[in-house]
Amino acid sequence: MELFSAIEAFNNLSAPKIKLLPRRDGRVNAELPRTGQTILVVDSQFKPEVKVAERDLALLCQEARAAAAPANALLDAALGAMNDLASPPSAEGASGNAPARKK
Repeated sequence: MELFSAIEAFNNLSAPKIKLLPRRDGRVNAELPRTGQTILVVDSQFKPEVKVAERDLALLCQEARAAAAPANALLDAALGAMNDLASPPSAEGASGNAPARKK
C-alpha cells in the first residue's frame, strides 16, 4: 500500500487526522498533528530532486507510534486482565514458595 492510501485509511479510524496537502507539481505533503511536523509523502512529478526521504518516513513512524500509544496501553491492560482471570490465585502464597510438609 502506498503512503498516501495508508494515510487515508489511518485517517478513517483516527483523530486527530493527518492533513494531506497536494501541491501543483504533483507532490503531496502531510501535516502530522501529534509531532507537529510536515513531511513529503508523494514525490514531485516535475522536480525529480523532490522525493520522499528517510527523514519523512522516520517522522511518519513517530506519528504512527504516538497515535498507537493509547491503543497499545489499552491492549496491554486488557491482556493483563485476561491473564489475571486465567490464572487462579496460588495456594503457595505471595512468595511462590510451597509450604513445608509435615512428616
